[in-house]
Amino acid sequence: MRWILALFFFSSYAFCATVDDIQKRVALKQNKLMNIEIKQDALLRDLISINKKIKSQTTKMSNVQKEVEIINAEIDRQKFEIKTMSKQLVESKKRLTTKIKAISKIKSGNLLQVALVHSNLADIEKSVKMMGIIASYDVQFINDYYEKKLELGRNIKNLNSRNEVLKKKEAHLTEQKLILEKDSASRVAWLEQVKKTKMFTETEIGKMRKNKNNSEFEDLGVFDIFSKETIVKNKGLLKPPMQGELSDAYGVNVSDSVIVNSSGIFLASTNIQGIKALFNAEVVYSGTIEGLGKAVILDHGDNYYSVYGNLNNISVKTKQVVRTGQVIAQSDFSPLFGSNGLYFEMRHYSQPLNPRDWIRSFHESN
Repeated sequence: MRWILALFFFSSYAFCATVDDIQKRVALKQNKLMNIEIKQDALLRDLISINKKIKSQTTKMSNVQKEVEIINAEIDRQKFEIKTMSKQLVESKKRLTTKIKAISKIKSGNLLQVALVHSNLADIEKSVKMMGIIASYDVQFINDYYEKKLELGRNIKNLNSRNEVLKKKEAHLTEQKLILEKDSASRVAWLEQVKKTKMFTETEIGKMRKNKNNSEFEDLGVFDIFSKETIVKNKGLLKPPMQGELSDAYGVNVSDSVIVNSSGIFLASTNIQGIKALFNAEVVYSGTIEGLGKAVILDHGDNYYSVYGNLNNISVKTKQVVRTGQVIAQSDFSPLFGSNGLYFEMRHYSQPLNPRDWIRSFHESN
């Protein structure tokens, strides 16, 4: 009887010990999961903070870049105007000199010295009228000559002033680029450390997407960073979406004294070509955009996008996943450029990027 009681008490103790051990392990697991969730949330918040900073720097840099390009275009236009005006002045002076020399042979005195040494327009006009030897249209011609000479001086002064502004803007742009590169490098290093923790597997990301009722995570592309291969690592190595001649360049261009700012490029081709996806992506738009015609927008993750316009026979739909080099449409004829081809843009957040910095063939031709 004692033996049976002893066995009963021992079994009860062992059972209680087992239950207690299980409860402890469950509690430890719950605490561990809670700690992981806290760490995940903290890491995501840190990432949002970094992404916001990079977004801000990207916007600032883009704005300064536009200012620099516009100033450069204005300077180029002013240089052309100054060159043209200088040439006209040289021709005008030759004409005046020839006329006055011819008159000097008829009238006594050195009229060349009298007519062209005055710095005051009123004195010049007074002198030539007093001589009574030059017609009124010649007086106007001399007047125009000196007016242009003064305007040329003002333009040169303005040009020098714009050059000083440009130097300051370029210095500011360089500073913004360094800050952005530093922030981006810090984020890459930080992400590598986070990935080693294996806290952001596909399963975990799926759970977080469901649990996080906050558009901030999606807007900043936080989850994409962990679940997608980044296009940034392939900068300068990407293949062009189609083979063609670069007929319209990115950035500020001067045409017929008009400054045009292009957010993308136009690749011209003599024949219809298949348009290929620049990099792995999700189709976020497939349809018609005013000014671009039939168009496709691809989301490459981490807030990087590529835009394809002037298309025909689009073969992809919204939310469809595409792979690098996959044909998404065909090129079409553009009345604007007078050629068959593709209009193409790259963007980070909403800011346009220069495709030549990203696409290999363009990158090598710089």
